[in-house]
Amino acid sequence: LSDGTHQLLWPASRFIVKFINTPNFCPNTLCSEVNSILELGAGHGLLGMAFADVAPKSKTKDTGTKLILTDVEEALPQLQANIHMNREVFRNRVDITALPLRWHSQPTSRANSNLDFILGSDLLYNCSVIPDLVATIRRLEFKKILFSVRVSVNCTIMSLL
Repeated sequence: LSDGTHQLLWPASRFIVKFINTPNFCPNTLCSEVNSILELGAGHGLLGMAFADVAPKSKTKDTGTKLILTDVEEALPQLQANIHMNREVFRNRVDITALPLRWHSQPTSRANSNLDFILGSDLLYNCSVIPDLVATIRRLEFKKILFSVRVSVNCTIMSLL
């Protein structure tokens, strides 16, 4: 069962959203078009939606940027509500989907189809989840990764990737 951490808006997501909205972020981080994004541990979906809003899109593409927000099943009702509330803001620019994903399980093919970016913030609140998070990242097919993390001094990390 979930430990309920998906119910909070954690400090790192606020920080990274401010960062991605600075003038220097897009030219330095996003050198090419972004057509597909997956957020791990999305919680409320703030980071994924903010990132999709600033990411450069294909000029010739008829469909919007594909944004997949993942979290534990218990988080999906709140995540779906936030997607519904923001659907009008994004219109056809961003196609948002919420999918359940526990890090120890295999991501579905819908969540792992040649991703341009995977995102995450405040994912390492519990040292015991690090191996599962790393295993999940290794199973994903992606070009770039953007994480904002705080690691407790009590965590021993030998190798992340």
